[in-house]
Amino acid sequence: MGLDLGIRPADLGGTDGRALADVLVGFTPALLTDRPVDDISRHLCEGLSRLLPVAGVTLMVPASGGPRTLAEDGAGVARWLHAGLEQSPADRVLATGEPLRLLDLAGGGRWCTYRARARSAGLAGVSVLPLILADGRTAAVELYETGSPALDQAHLAVAHLLTDVAAAHLRTAGEVDDLRRAGERGWGLALHDPVTGLPNRLLLIERVRHALGRASREALRPAVLFCDLDGFKAVNDRFGHAAGDRFLNAVADRLLGVLRPGDTLARMGGDEFVVLCEDVRTVPDAVAVARRLLDTLAPPFEIDHCRAALSASVGVAVRHEEAGEDVDGLLRRADLAMYRAKRRGGARLALARRSFSVAARHRGRAAPPPAGPPPPAPVAAGPPRR
Repeated sequence: MGLDLGIRPADLGGTDGRALADVLVGFTPALLTDRPVDDISRHLCEGLSRLLPVAGVTLMVPASGGPRTLAEDGAGVARWLHAGLEQSPADRVLATGEPLRLLDLAGGGRWCTYRARARSAGLAGVSVLPLILADGRTAAVELYETGSPALDQAHLAVAHLLTDVAAAHLRTAGEVDDLRRAGERGWGLALHDPVTGLPNRLLLIERVRHALGRASREALRPAVLFCDLDGFKAVNDRFGHAAGDRFLNAVADRLLGVLRPGDTLARMGGDEFVVLCEDVRTVPDAVAVARRLLDTLAPPFEIDHCRAALSASVGVAVRHEEAGEDVDGLLRRADLAMYRAKRRGGARLALARRSFSVAARHRGRAAPPPAGPPPPAPVAAGPPRR
């Protein structure tokens, strides 16, 4: 079944039907590019210039300070016609949404400067068609007529057709762009903490995985610092969860303020934060970062007349050079170190112990397992004695 465009062959006059079909088909590839609005607009202008006896075509959109050119096909005719003008035929179409045709370029009256410029550019007239954009605004399509031959009703029917088709594709491009942005927002929400906007556990794990892979190629030892606030439950109980969320954001701001470029601060949930330092080279480097975290939390917090003193227990785990440690192993060691710091009273840091896999390899190299007594010799089974 063919697509009914609402135009009979007689409506096209001398327009090349095959060329028109090519232009119509060309809108679909333009819709699928990375910049569909620009490409659809450009294809419309090029298609109209190809099919109609015009010196050029310009698509203009409303903007502060006068119409702004979105796309054009021609030797900068629009810039020459509109330069410094407060009003032009395009302004009229943008305001009313009605088409306009200006053929008397020799006369005075309204738009006299525009008429004079068009006449000096060798134009015989200017036709302006409305185009409804995806957001409901009206754009203007200016056709610069040469008069050889003059635009007739068949030409204008083609112009209206292409303008309507372009408008439909622009609306589709707008809808696709809305869906893309909604998907990006949804993906962003899935990877970020809704309270602080920090990376959440999913994004942190991905970044730790990336850091470990990078460390295997470079002389780096990524460090994970597990930071758990001391006594934060009392803040929630005293001031409420809404105030607690504001305190969490204040904590995040302080922690971010002492981190280095390239470090990642994530919120794991509750009152737990994790710092990933990808380019640590020594354990003291990681300890220095942990001490800055403790120091920045030392001054009391005061938010909306609510005052609270917060400290943190920080567990520090640095990837061992000889370890084939995975993400879970590194995070687990930092978590266990944090709990050791908390058991010692909090407001301090603790270094993670060597991973089980590394310790086992070191024990194996230090001393082989002792040999046990030799097994007893097997007893041959003979026939029973009678």
